[in-house]
Amino acid sequence: MKIAILGAGAIGTVIAGSLASIPNVELLLSSRGEQALALMTTGLKLTGVVEKEISASEWLVHPEGAELPENWIRQTDYCIVCGKSASTSDLAEIATQLLSQEGLVFSLQNGILAEKILSEKCGEHRVIGAITTHGAGRLSPGNTQWAGEGNIVLGSMNISAGEGAWAAEQSTPISHSIDGVGDLLDVLSEGGLSPQWTEDIHSMLWVKLLINCAINPIAAICGVENGALFEIAELREQSAAVMLEAANVGRLSRINLPPDEELINTLNDVLQSTANNSCSMLQDIRNGKLTEIDAITGEVVRIAEILGMPVPLNSQLLVLIHGIESGLKIN
Repeated sequence: MKIAILGAGAIGTVIAGSLASIPNVELLLSSRGEQALALMTTGLKLTGVVEKEISASEWLVHPEGAELPENWIRQTDYCIVCGKSASTSDLAEIATQLLSQEGLVFSLQNGILAEKILSEKCGEHRVIGAITTHGAGRLSPGNTQWAGEGNIVLGSMNISAGEGAWAAEQSTPISHSIDGVGDLLDVLSEGGLSPQWTEDIHSMLWVKLLINCAINPIAAICGVENGALFEIAELREQSAAVMLEAANVGRLSRINLPPDEELINTLNDVLQSTANNSCSMLQDIRNGKLTEIDAITGEVVRIAEILGMPVPLNSQLLVLIHGIESGLKIN
């Protein structure tokens, strides 16, 4: 089985490190800069959930801008898109060249737009939905902390995404079933990545979006790890309020979401289980990089505007993160 990991940053290298050495699995890692050089020469060091070092011989590295290896073009079984949301279109272009006739692509990125972009570039019949709750952070080139153990959930994108503004932007992809990805689920399971299949991936994508809306911008603005948003009552209340405001946007778009109480319990569970984690948005700001705020909070605000629904809490967080970004020396 040929698996290409496109955007081998933090979560991408957790996937790569977990799948390395599995019999009959070949890996191609697409990365850039010092990260690509480290993965190509010294390999990968994983810490946290697992402690191990993986030799560079376990995979082939495709540096940004380089020619794709000929024996991977039109021969790749699965492409896993893991880069930042701003890179989705470029990574989708790579996937179109790599995928075999029966190959499939899915995204483990933040936000809810990746599947639409992948469908436009690769074809709806090639796209399955996916989310991950594994937590990861890149410590340095070739050095990744697997900060929190979670799962990977896959599902068909043919489920009705509701009506209204959100559904108006969606098409109806060809249905995929668990039988069609059984080999992938087996490999992910063997790698310790806890894969699951769901019949309602749209709802799960939205729940993850809501959690990201609740945690990322507030933690980034306050400069705190996730646990502070649970331990400090005012931050916990603000985080929940932001999430429920965004949930109302989803429900007005006819997304099937859990009740508010269940959402709050899920948020609190995530905050406690990832208490020592620095969220990706906080990491980006600390590293002087643009954040994914537009793909997370910005997408909720955009849909709310289409629906004519005020979302003052999310709108304010969007403005504040943009303000922080404008003051950074962007890398």
